[in-house]
Amino acid sequence: MTLPLRIVVADDEADTREYLVRVLPRFGHEVVGVAADGDALLALCDAAEPDLVVTDRVMPGLSGEEAVERLWGRRPVPVVMISAFDRSERLDEVCPETTRLVHLAKPFGGEDLAAAIEDASGMTASTG
Repeated sequence: MTLPLRIVVADDEADTREYLVRVLPRFGHEVVGVAADGDALLALCDAAEPDLVVTDRVMPGLSGEEAVERLWGRRPVPVVMISAFDRSERLDEVCPETTRLVHLAKPFGGEDLAAAIEDASGMTASTG
């Protein structure tokens, strides 16, 4: 189990946003912002300074991929990038050495999400 994290989530699909808002507190995390596009994601990250970002890769307007790249220019923060499409190699190349990027394919379940968060945050799952 990871330590409690302050998380901003972004997805253009309302169902996915609602799922993340509902499930993340079950893992002990606090959702400190919810966005439907990359511009709102950046604004929320500037205001809330989250410990981790969970975002969709493809959104209208400023994509999650573009938003994360800009965010990393301001402040490195671990990211779980969710997508129904192929993994983006571009973000892998620009990911700061001081942070982590984890890709998560849609559809995903709670266990997949928890594992991705643990990986992105640098924590390991405890056994026992």
